[in-house]
Amino acid sequence: MKQFATLNFVALLLCGAAMAQPAFNCDETFLTYYKLGTVQPVSDMQAFCNGAQEAYYTGALMLKWQGNIEEVSSCTRFSYEKNSIQLVFMGNNLTPAQLDAMEGFNFVMTERIKQQLGKNYDELGNFGPMYFGPENIFTETFYSNFNNSLVISKTGGNQIHVKLEHAHVFPSYMNKIKIEDKDNGQQFSFTDLEKGLTLEITNQNKSEKMKLLRFLLDDFNEPFYCKASSLPNAFIVWIDLKKLF
Repeated sequence: MKQFATLNFVALLLCGAAMAQPAFNCDETFLTYYKLGTVQPVSDMQAFCNGAQEAYYTGALMLKWQGNIEEVSSCTRFSYEKNSIQLVFMGNNLTPAQLDAMEGFNFVMTERIKQQLGKNYDELGNFGPMYFGPENIFTETFYSNFNNSLVISKTGGNQIHVKLEHAHVFPSYMNKIKIEDKDNGQQFSFTDLEKGLTLEITNQNKSEKMKLLRFLLDDFNEPFYCKASSLPNAFIVWIDLKKLF
């Protein structure tokens, strides 16, 4: 994110907040932008002005982001959300005019955000190595370790007994995540899996040779967990039944 030394422009923004907001002045805004010297070249002045004007009159704090939401980590999104800043993802196939409009929008909006956050602005988008999101939990390694640690046996025509061994390879916070049988809604915990429990098996489970579990995240709270609002409320984890059916 660019650093902006724009005291006159900031004063104009603050003036607009304190009294009737003055009319947007694109020439002054672009001149301030241009004087930075390290800015992105703008090929469509009108597009830049349109974006800057939109940000000037927009009430909420937001930034437009080139790319898609899944390309940005949960912790990055969370760091903006907790500061009441909305990220608007614009996709990757933007025209030059759209890029110029986004540049103008973010230039004006960034000044507003800096005034709102003060010293905390420099921490925006940053987080320590202990922070994690669901993409750091439900990895290919997790799926592999999960099934490799399960001891599964038949207990009847439509039931299996499942026990999780080697639970020490999983983070302790897994015990705080509720697990739900996708077929019938039965809920249990990681601790229950360690002790062993019985699950119902459907004909579809047998034919597909897998059983699906939903790891529920709505109520999952951990000090370093990045709980972005855009996250899904559950992740699907499968139990491999190929050795049984």
